[in-house]
Amino acid sequence: MPGGDVNLGDMERALGAAPAPETSTAAGASEVEGLSASGGISGAEKALVESNNLQIGGTLSSEADQTFLEGSTPDHFTFSNPNAAFLYLDSRLQQDVRVFARAELFEDPTGLTSSQTYGLPFGLTGTASPQGLSAPASDNASVSLQELKLMTDFGRKVFLTLGRQKVKYGAAAFFNPTDFLNAQGNDFFLPADVRPGVDMLKAQVPVGADNFYLAGLLDGATNGDRVGAYARAEIAYPGLGDLVGAGETSFSALARKDAPSKVGFDLSQALLDLDAYFEGAFFPNPAWGQPNQSRFLGGYSTGFSYEWRYADRDTNTLNLQAEFAQAGAAYEYGVLALALPQPGMLKDITFSSTNLYSFMDQSGLSRLDAVYQFTPDLSGRIYGQAHWGVVGGVFRQPTQLAELGARYDVSF
Repeated sequence: MPGGDVNLGDMERALGAAPAPETSTAAGASEVEGLSASGGISGAEKALVESNNLQIGGTLSSEADQTFLEGSTPDHFTFSNPNAAFLYLDSRLQQDVRVFARAELFEDPTGLTSSQTYGLPFGLTGTASPQGLSAPASDNASVSLQELKLMTDFGRKVFLTLGRQKVKYGAAAFFNPTDFLNAQGNDFFLPADVRPGVDMLKAQVPVGADNFYLAGLLDGATNGDRVGAYARAEIAYPGLGDLVGAGETSFSALARKDAPSKVGFDLSQALLDLDAYFEGAFFPNPAWGQPNQSRFLGGYSTGFSYEWRYADRDTNTLNLQAEFAQAGAAYEYGVLALALPQPGMLKDITFSSTNLYSFMDQSGLSRLDAVYQFTPDLSGRIYGQAHWGVVGGVFRQPTQLAELGARYDVSF
């Protein structure tokens, strides 16, 4: 379902378990140190063990998108071909130190998309392409730094990460009002989150099943008083009988000079066979005191996921996810998504359907994806989507009618 799976990436992802806390391990480093000291292995074997501390790889994707415009002839329909490669270097050093770097190479020979519009949440760009169309350019090839971070820990009790790092907080699958750190929303139609990381110094302190975070935001901080502060607490709790299962609640806050402070709350809760969630945030209204202005602004997302098993095989399930998101006068969206992984006896294909509706302007978008896993490292995807409802709405801009596309993703 759309939320690395809803986010469509996330319907394939968000219907699964949350990612584990980011920690660094020094198993490889300690083994190298111990084996080297003992002298019990050959030089070739030792070099092989040491080489495992350095990993280089990445992902490559290519997508072809064809738009169909209402009231236009086929020769005026637009075509785009965004191509992106993400290359990473991961080095695990001794003494629980890890260095990670990740860069993006982007190119679209049609000139209609760019690395700045690729990954913008669909519907919020007001464009026809799932990645957002920009003005045609003769050469839009670009290279950008996604992540560059140093990770270490103190006695396995406090974990530090310094540099540009990817973060995504919040319980909701599609729209995250408590995602204070990222400058833009996530495009949940993409298989993975392609947004650049956030420059900060982050400390994570796990206490049993709970996690506490404190971060200093470094982007644009030319002096000490420009450093922003972010704090988050994630607290797990047990269930109550068969009706209310285990859950987790989180509290977050952001403060930065010349910007309103923000506070947020989210809750993930098992209720019978449902996994329900709520996420909300609010902050002072800079325009408060003027006519028709409230003191606080904010928004919330709430929804649930449900898995229905229709046959004996573990993957024979129908996954349903529904969400309602509202943020004052900015938007009021509903999302209904279905995922059918490996239906029947098929083992390599997943079908997903995602439907969005704007209650404010009565416009909608419906999309169907089919994803085929050719090998563990290679997948292909075809999709079709249609706009409907009131023309001029966020999901149906003038002349928007439908799009078709295909994509492949390979890991190496």
